[in-house]
Amino acid sequence: MLEKNAYFYHVIGAPRVYVNAKYTDKMFIPYDNAIPVNSANLCNEVTHHTTTSDDNEDEDSEKLHFDYLILAMGSTFSVPIKQLQEVRNGIEISEKIVVGGGGSVGCEVATKIRSKYPTKTVTTIEAVPVQDSMQDSTCIIS
Repeated sequence: MLEKNAYFYHVIGAPRVYVNAKYTDKMFIPYDNAIPVNSANLCNEVTHHTTTSDDNEDEDSEKLHFDYLILAMGSTFSVPIKQLQEVRNGIEISEKIVVGGGGSVGCEVATKIRSKYPTKTVTTIEAVPVQDSMQDSTCIIS
């Protein structure tokens, strides 16, 4: 595996970090803990590639030989540590909190807040009406 970061950013943990700063470190999983020992793992970044073989390398490049290549370009985004802290601080000082979106993440955020701060009023706003079949399953968490 060739990856420029030495860790995996587990974004799914963000709702827990909104109420628990100690969980922040658990959002970063070192690849050393996740990749099998017998696998090659290089912490580096690909800056150039070629589809032709050529033995003329400059001194700053390294040629990697492989049996199979899976090129997964992925995406790049910054880790929002500052924004997570701002949300957590806002939750701590507020008595009434509105969560936009009643999907799985919105519900998780609302329940995490309510669990940590049982005296705060937490309101979830969802754009889509609750289906008739789900009416008996709805609840108020504030």
